Amino acid sequence: IGLLHERAGRDAEAREAYGRALVEDLSYAEAHTRLGMLALAERDTATAVRELQQAVELRGDDAMLRLQLAVVLVAAGRPSDAPAHLEKAIALEPWFAAPYFTLARLSEAYEMREQAVQRYTEFMARVPASDPRLAEVRARLAAIAAPAAR
Repeated sequence: IGLLHERAGRDAEAREAYGRALVEDLSYAEAHTRLGMLALAERDTATAVRELQQAVELRGDDAMLRLQLAVVLVAAGRPSDAPAHLEKAIALEPWFAAPYFTLARLSEAYEMREQAVQRYTEFMARVPASDPRLAEVRARLAAIAAPAAR
């Protein structure tokens, strides 16, 4: 019901429905995830982090959920907490490309060039040739290599 409200643009009703679902079953990870994403849309990163952390505690073997938490942690100004979740997502689903891309971006932001190159390369090996991020990745790899060529 919460998802139907969300899709109809009725976020308050969606939050209420997810809240009712959690009253019935506090271990319903999807309700925590959706509440977190609604909070993120409202730029309430503290609530988003809290809800997604709760979801990860309940379903720690979900690579997509760990990726979502990592992205929210970055949005909340806590990028140093994100790599552990990205590494776990990679360990859980080695062919899931998105965590490699996000980890490469973080590595690059922290000027960890070798790790960024490795993660971008791993990302490229896992996505179809039609992925729109490939052009960005190739440009980022060229930019990383440019200072070394000087």
